[in-house]
Amino acid sequence: MKKKTGIIFILSLLFFWILGLGVFLLFPGKGKVILDETVSHQVVASGGTAASEAAVLRFDVVHAGSYSFYTQWQHEPGGMITSLIITDSEGNIVLACSAEWLAAGFAPIWLKKGTYTASFRPIANDRAYLQFLMETGTVLEKGPTGSAIVDFQYAENGIWNMEYQLQLRKSPFFSANAELLFGILGGILLALLFLFISITDTSLRRKYDERQLLKQRNAYKYAGFSMIGFTCFLLCWIAGGLPSFAKPEVLLFLIIFSWVLVYAVCAIWNDAYFALNENRSRLIGIFVTLTLLNLLFTGITICNGKLLTDGELNFRSLNLFCGILSATIITAILLKMQKEKREQEE
Repeated sequence: MKKKTGIIFILSLLFFWILGLGVFLLFPGKGKVILDETVSHQVVASGGTAASEAAVLRFDVVHAGSYSFYTQWQHEPGGMITSLIITDSEGNIVLACSAEWLAAGFAPIWLKKGTYTASFRPIANDRAYLQFLMETGTVLEKGPTGSAIVDFQYAENGIWNMEYQLQLRKSPFFSANAELLFGILGGILLALLFLFISITDTSLRRKYDERQLLKQRNAYKYAGFSMIGFTCFLLCWIAGGLPSFAKPEVLLFLIIFSWVLVYAVCAIWNDAYFALNENRSRLIGIFVTLTLLNLLFTGITICNGKLLTDGELNFRSLNLFCGILSATIITAILLKMQKEKREQEE
């Protein structure tokens, strides 16, 4: 395949990629409704204690998969907090939240086949709220006074006629994974396009001499060792029970990230990164563009508050790591050029 043909082919794929992205953004899938129930419940509080038991709803998940919960409730009048705890058949908590009033959808989670129990519990005092926090392992940020309890004014006495709504949707594969898949596919297509553009002749094959190929083998070796070392570090982190800082897809990307980073720096420092038929200045310009774009997308994600999910880095943080990778490659290239310049002057 010649260079011109390859570029046209990649541009065609990018065109269909843009069309698919537009369809996904305009017509996002909502998934099949598995459960849509509303539970009526009367809550009575006397002397700052809720005398009513929890409102319980049981439902079955027939097929294991990715599901999304939606729930809402409202207290009229105020002064009462409701906690929602959803457990599986073995008593493991799969979802927990609390609020005076709430209307929210939650990120997709993996549910296995079985019977689940949703408990809507009234909370009428700080002691009951602390019990909920300890049961679910929830940690609140401390306020100005150092208290871990939110400043909430409970109603000591009252009657609340509540309606708790709980909805469960089966997450469609396309909708649940489309944003990540579109990002990966788009990144691969852009990387191939940039590589084709950087080649100076009509061939798509990047040409290296024997010395470069030998140095690349060493870079592959060092990159492989670094990837093994980073994987062992992650295994020790998980086995040690330390808190997770990233979602599984991010951890997998970081393993690849460690390999690419070490290989690129080693190859650049040993004059084995740039091919003989490759325009170095054009490739540097491409890396600068990638750095700026990834940092721009990262800034937008941070401003929208979507960089973290449940305190963990999600797939949207991949732009940050891609920006760090391309910026590191640029830095290594500039340092290498400065080193060569000093050697020539000496």
